[in-house]
Amino acid sequence: MKAVDEITPGFGIDEANFEVYLRNPLINYGQNYGKIMGVLEKMTNLTLKGSKQLTSMLLYGPQGTGKTSIASHFAKNSKFTYIKIISPEKYIGVGTYGRIFSFNKIFNDAYKTRESLIIIDNIERLIEYVATGPDFNNTLMQAIMLLIKRIPENPECRLMIIGTTSNLTAMDLLDIDKVFNVKLKIPLLNRAECARILGCDLNI
Repeated sequence: MKAVDEITPGFGIDEANFEVYLRNPLINYGQNYGKIMGVLEKMTNLTLKGSKQLTSMLLYGPQGTGKTSIASHFAKNSKFTYIKIISPEKYIGVGTYGRIFSFNKIFNDAYKTRESLIIIDNIERLIEYVATGPDFNNTLMQAIMLLIKRIPENPECRLMIIGTTSNLTAMDLLDIDKVFNVKLKIPLLNRAECARILGCDLNI
C-alpha cells in the first residue's frame, strides 16, 4: 500500500508537478482575461472536436503575468485525459540527453492517448538561453522544436501543446515562435484591472 501511495499516475494531471502553479485561483479581471480564456477554449475545441490532430500555442509576456498559472489551471479544468508539464525546475542537475530522453517519454506517452495536453514551460530556460552572445543549448532547442511539430502517428491521438516564454525576442531570434500555430500575449495588469481584483480605488 505504501508503494501504491507513492506511484505517480501515468495519465490524467500529475498533481505533484502542477501543485505549485495551482495554489492560487485565477481571478477574472476583465476583458483581457475573457479574451485569453476565449482563445484557449477555441484551441481546445479545434483539437478535440475539429480536424486538427496537433495544435500548439505560445503564451508570451513579461515575467509575473501568470502564464504558467493560466496554462495549468486551464489544463486542470480541461477534458484532456493526459496532462503533463515540462518545466526547467524539474531538470536541475539533469544533462542534455537525460532531458531529451524525458521529453521524448512524455510525448511518446501522449501519442498513446486519445486526448493529450503538454505544457512546455519557460522555454528560454529549458534551452539554457543567455542573451549575451547569445548562447543556448542547440541540441535541446532542436529536440523541443521537433517535438512541437511532430504529428502523432496514431490518427486517433489529439495533442495540444502550450508553450510559455518571457522572452519573445529570443523565441523570434531562434525561430522557435514559428513552430507554434498561435501566439497569445499575456499582458501586465493595468490600473483598472488591479483595482477590480483588489476591490478598491487605486486613485486614492
